[in-house]
Amino acid sequence: MKAILAIFFLLSFCSVSAQETSASGPTADVDGVREVIQNRYLAGWAASDSANLRSAFHPLADLRYVNAEGKIIVWKLNDYIAGTKLGPARAIQTHIYYIDIVGNAAQAKLHIVYNGVRFTDYMNLLKVEGRWYIASKSFMREALKN
Repeated sequence: MKAILAIFFLLSFCSVSAQETSASGPTADVDGVREVIQNRYLAGWAASDSANLRSAFHPLADLRYVNAEGKIIVWKLNDYIAGTKLGPARAIQTHIYYIDIVGNAAQAKLHIVYNGVRFTDYMNLLKVEGRWYIASKSFMREALKN
């Protein structure tokens, strides 16, 4: 019942409009990767739902970015989830540029625009025991000009 209410809330109050430019790979795998990105990662991000967000990632996943000083920063998954600001749902705009799959490995590029900031995410995904997970994420954050 909680899942149904969460989905209703998400569809009612959040603007998650994931558009996709291209995808390559077997249909079932493309659907599996899309499910992780849209229904777990993006939906969890938009709804400030740390449990759903966490479910998109493999437990050994990490996230990487370059900070303002030009240094690579590596976050372990638990640190990333702990730093996720919980609160009301967020209206976000998203675009999936591509999903590319070879065997049990995949990559996806996407944008999230939220509150005047665009995040460009490169997701590396792996299929483990029949399920796709985000294994690593490299990203960039940039302020949009008004």
